[in-house]
Amino acid sequence: MSQLSEVYKTYSATALLRIIENPENYRPEAVKTAYEELNARNLTPDDIDKARTELEAERQEAAAKKERHDEIKNTLKEKGSGIMDYINPIQNDEDDARKSPGLINTIAIIFMAIALLQIATQFDLITGLFQDTKWDFSVVIFLFPVIITPLAAILFWMKKPAGWILLSIYLSFALMGLLWMFFIAYDPTFLIGSLFFSGTLWTISQERIRTVFKISTDTMYVSVIASIFIVGAILGIYFFVL
Repeated sequence: MSQLSEVYKTYSATALLRIIENPENYRPEAVKTAYEELNARNLTPDDIDKARTELEAERQEAAAKKERHDEIKNTLKEKGSGIMDYINPIQNDEDDARKSPGLINTIAIIFMAIALLQIATQFDLITGLFQDTKWDFSVVIFLFPVIITPLAAILFWMKKPAGWILLSIYLSFALMGLLWMFFIAYDPTFLIGSLFFSGTLWTISQERIRTVFKISTDTMYVSVIASIFIVGAILGIYFFVL
């Protein structure tokens, strides 16, 4: 008697039927041994029917699990596809009209949250500055993002051209500042932050976004390049001259 026969003697009739009725999943020797073991038990037709019923119940449960798995997989796939479509800069006109306002609102919400976080974390320092009448250039550098961020977020949410311009100025300011800090400290955190701000600047520079704000290509280049140049000059003067 083979070792396989000894093992199959411990199997239920349902387990043996599972092997017999799914020969593609087992070696021929295993299927043959399971068939021989089932015949050797001299089961009644009722016993066989009971085993087949249990096996069918297993199949239905497995099919239901697979269906649920496929539903979850398809749902995640659809959501992932929706997100990619949402941020994809290449859209047709119908997609632009439908998705661009949603993306604009999302960007506005993100930067309003950033503005509130800036104010909340530096509230004591901000109130202290307004109590002191002696300001230097460093105070202007400090207050610039605190003031411009909420203003840019609100106007950007309102789809105002000034909102696009102010946000591009803020993004340029933040990008230059983070890149400067990265080169000074070599901290990857600053590089990650610069990627976020440069990515956002690239996003709002897409034609489907600029169309909503009535920002021409020339205006975009002037705003972005001038902002980067001016901010770079200000930071250079602050760190090297003052």
